[in-house]
This record gives sequence, C-alpha cells and structure tokens, in this order.
Amino acid sequence: MRTLLNLIISLHVFILVGCGQANNSGLSSDEEQISARRAPAAHEDPIPALQEFMEEYGRDLSTGARAALGQRYDTTGSLALINGRTMKLSHAETTARYLENWNPPLFFAWDSLSYHVIDSETALVLGRFLWVRSEPDTSVYSYGGVIRLTPMGWRIRAEIETRLN
Repeated sequence: MRTLLNLIISLHVFILVGCGQANNSGLSSDEEQISARRAPAAHEDPIPALQEFMEEYGRDLSTGARAALGQRYDTTGSLALINGRTMKLSHAETTARYLENWNPPLFFAWDSLSYHVIDSETALVLGRFLWVRSEPDTSVYSYGGVIRLTPMGWRIRAEIETRLN
C-alpha cells in the first residue's frame, strides 16, 4: 500500500511540474475536426478506450513495433521515472529512443492494470508488467502512467517504471 501511495504522489508531482497542457495541437482545422470525431463524448466512459490503448501499447512492445511505440507518446513531450532515473523527453527524443536504442523483449505482458480517471482528458494507469530479456531473466516492474486524451487519441504523458525483482 505504501508503494502505491508513493507511486500516486510521484505521478501527481509529475503532472504538476511537467505536464502542463499545450495550447496548440499543431493540427490544421481539418485534422482537428477529424481527430475530434475520435474523442469520446463527455458522457462516455473512457475506461474501455484506455484499456484498448494499453492492450495495443503492450502488443507494440511485444512485437517490437518501434515506430508505433514512439507514436503512443504525447507530441508535447513526456516525463519518465525509470528505476529512479528521471527524464524529460521531447516527442522526437522518445521516438528516436525507440527507433535507435531500444531492444524488444522476448516476452512482455501487462499484469493487474487498474484505470483511474482524473478528469475528462487525463487518466492514471497503475499496475505491473513482466519483461523477459533472455531466458531465464524474467523481470517484474511496477508501472504508473499518466495518459492524456489528445486530438490524436490517448497518449502517454508520464510513466514510472520500477523493477521489483
């Protein structure tokens, strides 16, 4: 319970410090209209769309879909706290990391994800994942993600990943 509380506090600090909303989407008015059609109506439950987003994200990690992984992140940039190391990355830096320096796992699976809607455009996803680099190395990580609804759909704004074993 203490770990969960620390994770929530850390994500809250990430949101306050580095996740300010950008006023310019960078899309033309036609692109904004098309993208707006993909956004759920205010009365719709966002949880199914978030679950689908995370399932697709997991599939991209499992299959090594490097270009697709970069597109899962907010175009305004993202924050990451990976095993105690904090990074603030532009969208271009995130995309380059996946295209140039990232190796897919032999196996990846989400475990026990929970979804917490903060407001109509922001959600917190908490859980764990299994990551296998090589046999018999199976790592278990805690995961926390701030996922934002953008004109392009749900995108990752901040992540915390900590190896548990």
